[in-house]
Amino acid sequence: LAWQLGDAGFRRAVVLREVPSGADTSAPAPAQEGVLTLLDLVELDGRRWGVYEFLAGATFGEVAAAHFSVERLPSLGLIGRVVVDACRAIHRVHTWVDPLGLVAPQAHGGLSEASIFVGFDGVARVLDLSGRRAGKMIAPELFRSDAVDPRADVFSLGALLHHATTRFEKGYAATILRAPSSAEFPPPSTVHPEATPALDAVVMRALMPAPSSRFATVAQLADELEAVLGPGLFTHEQVRLVLLPLFGDRLLALKELVDSKRRPSAPRPSASPARKTANALDLVAAMDVKLDGGALDPEELPTQSNLRALGKAAPVAANFDPHATNPGQAAEPKPDFDPHATTPGRAAPPVR
Repeated sequence: LAWQLGDAGFRRAVVLREVPSGADTSAPAPAQEGVLTLLDLVELDGRRWGVYEFLAGATFGEVAAAHFSVERLPSLGLIGRVVVDACRAIHRVHTWVDPLGLVAPQAHGGLSEASIFVGFDGVARVLDLSGRRAGKMIAPELFRSDAVDPRADVFSLGALLHHATTRFEKGYAATILRAPSSAEFPPPSTVHPEATPALDAVVMRALMPAPSSRFATVAQLADELEAVLGPGLFTHEQVRLVLLPLFGDRLLALKELVDSKRRPSAPRPSASPARKTANALDLVAAMDVKLDGGALDPEELPTQSNLRALGKAAPVAANFDPHATNPGQAAEPKPDFDPHATTPGRAAPPVR
């Protein structure tokens, strides 16, 4: 977390993410809804860092890991909402047309659980669009070529779906190319209590080795997911209610940290262009500051019945509403709502 400083007292909170070696950041993607855009590049201690808009939340990898750590799987409605949001955002990137005709549409090429960010508003957004990171979810064709087809993003989002519903941890490209058995590569319906064969078909089509055999666009993948999950697909409000108990201490820590640094200081004199790069960022919370959600017991995964007992795991009241007009104002109580249940009020099943 850092402050980006400017002339006349301008400042705003931003986030730094290290840019992988070899990443092409010469033509960053334009701002799109659902994408955290690369704002700037800075070099610190010989390493390149991308500067992104600050948003409070957690990566989807962190959300999934919080469940995995207590031998549970995220609700299928939660997984589906995150992937659908990511699909819609990436589709806008794939189909964007530069009115000047100078910048070609881009594909991500490195989508993973670490590059999908879920905000405390319940909306999932895409990271690292101009700083692709190699990982276990990249498509097989990217091992043979640097050319990124939008269908590579279909593969990665299919891998994300599979990982979140099965906890599969191996590299997807290498595994898929071996034509694995169902014992080695389990369909979601054999692991996740809420998954169905219809979901299996969607996931496996997205993960086809040949790009021509996958969904042609990420929008088609989103459409199929919405059709399969139907009313079980979470709303953004339901996602928000999942995040608050898991990462409530992070929300409060970030609020305190940002509030302590946002108080305006004396206006800075205008800097010369040569000095602006060096002075652009005022680091406020060394990047190793730990803001994790804390360990949870299996019974403490967020359901409405135990939200009130989560004070020891996350210092946020069960009815705390960060979107209220007055900070700290209680949200409308929903006593029977269970964000991990397919049907509100039903407890989430454990991993089979």
